[in-house]
Amino acid sequence: YDWHTTVRGDVAWSNMWNDGILTVEGQNPQYMRWAESGVLVRQPDGRWLIDRYHSTFLERQDQPFAD
Repeated sequence: YDWHTTVRGDVAWSNMWNDGILTVEGQNPQYMRWAESGVLVRQPDGRWLIDRYHSTFLERQDQPFAD
């Protein structure tokens, strides 16, 4: 959610927030939130290919939408 994409010529970059629940047998489920970002480059044939991708877990106090 909170997805943002910018395109400048043949380069695009996006960032977003993702969340989920981690369930490990024998433990309480744990809510997690992380930031993801990527850089894409348009190829001469018009296809967009991912050049860089990054995902970062944030501690709860560092999350902008922590409730």
